[in-house]
Amino acid sequence: MNCPACHKYFDKKQKAIDHIIKYHSADLDRLNMDASQYLYYSTHGTTKGACMVCGGPTEWNYQTGKPYKVCTNPKCRENLSKKADQNMIKIYGKTTLLTDMKHQKKMQEHRPTHSYYTFSDGGKVPYLSQLEKNFLWFCDSIMDMTSNMIQESPEIFEYYDAKDDRTRQYIPDYYLPDYNLLVEIKDGGDHPNTNPAFIEETKYKVKLKDDVMKKQTKYNFIRISGKNYGPFVELLYQIVHVGSPAGFKKNQKHLVVITESACADIDDQMNFNSPEILQSLYIGILVENDSTHVRGVLVSPTHNFVRSYVCDYVNMTSCELPENAQIDPADELYVYEYIGNQDISTFTNAVIQCCLNHETFDVMELMRDHELYFSCSLISNNKEKRMDFIYRKCYEGVIDHGA
Repeated sequence: MNCPACHKYFDKKQKAIDHIIKYHSADLDRLNMDASQYLYYSTHGTTKGACMVCGGPTEWNYQTGKPYKVCTNPKCRENLSKKADQNMIKIYGKTTLLTDMKHQKKMQEHRPTHSYYTFSDGGKVPYLSQLEKNFLWFCDSIMDMTSNMIQESPEIFEYYDAKDDRTRQYIPDYYLPDYNLLVEIKDGGDHPNTNPAFIEETKYKVKLKDDVMKKQTKYNFIRISGKNYGPFVELLYQIVHVGSPAGFKKNQKHLVVITESACADIDDQMNFNSPEILQSLYIGILVENDSTHVRGVLVSPTHNFVRSYVCDYVNMTSCELPENAQIDPADELYVYEYIGNQDISTFTNAVIQCCLNHETFDVMELMRDHELYFSCSLISNNKEKRMDFIYRKCYEGVIDHGA
C-alpha cells in the first residue's frame, strides 16, 4: 500500500501507519483523522462503512482501523442468524438439515445455562456456558469490544463421523465480523473436564471439527482452550497489523489460522525432562529494511536473542552468533514465539549441531521435518495453514538484549 501523502510504498499496513504518524502529522491535524482513518479514506473516500446485514451506515472502529462490519441495530443480529440458515441451504441444499439445525438452536435456548451477557454499551449477546460468558466478559471489559462485534456464526459446517458412520453439523460459538474470525471455546487450561469418557469423546470430535476449519478458506478461526486468551489476543494483532501467512491466494490475504497446538493447555506445552532441551523457542525472520527479502532465520531460546543460531539465506551458511551480536541497522528482525505442544529438543539440538559444524541447511525444512509449522507473510514451511508460533515484536537495527 502507498502513503496517501508522499506515495511511498509499504508492504505492511502498520509500516504505512508508523510512517504517516512520523512524517505527515500535519496532514492528520488538518483532516482531524488518525493515521488509520487517513489511510482508509485515501482508498475509500469515506471513513463510514456498510453493515454486512442491512447495508446501513457503520461508524469507525478504532481497534481494527476500519469501520464496523455490523451496525448497532439489534435486528441485524437476528437477521445474521437467518442468513446462516440461508447459506446452509445454498451450500448443502438440504431442507431437513435446516429443520435439524433450527431444532438444535431451539434446544440450546432451553438449556439451564443459556443466558445473555450485557455489554457495556447495553447490547446483549447469548451464551451457553460459564466459559462462553467469561469470553464475552473478556471481550467487553478487557478488549473493550462492543456488542455488535460479537455475532452468531454466519455458516454451519459439516463433518463426517466415522465412528457413528454419519454426517454431523458444527456451529462455532461466535463470529467476530470485524476480524472475519470464528471462535470456538472448549474446556481446558485452568478449566479442564477430568471425566475420562468425556475427554476421549471430545478430543475425537474436536479433531474432526478442527480438520473442517483448516480446510475452509473463507474465515479466520481459533479454538480457545479454557480461559487461555493469549493466542486469541495475538491472533487479533496478526489479523490487523501483521497480515496473512505466505502462500495464500490474493483473495485469502486476511486468513490466519491458529490450530490446536497454538491453543494447547499451558502445562502441556513443553517437556522439560531432558536437561539439553531449550525450554523456549523463538524464531527470528531477518528481512532487508523496506523489502520482503528474507536474509536469514535465527533460532534462539531467549526472546532477546542473547544466544542464537542463524541460517544465512544469502551466503547459504550457518553459525552460532556471538553473544550480544547486533543485526544490520538497515534490517528488521520479526520475532515469533513457539507455543505448540511438541518436544522441541530434537529440533533445537539439530540446529545447534548444524551451526557448530557450519553446515548448509534450511531452517524451515528442518522445522517441518520435526512437525513444527510456521507461516508468516514472508516465509512459510507448510501448505496446511497451520501456525505453531505467535508474533511477538520487531527489532529494527538494534536488539535490546536487556529486555
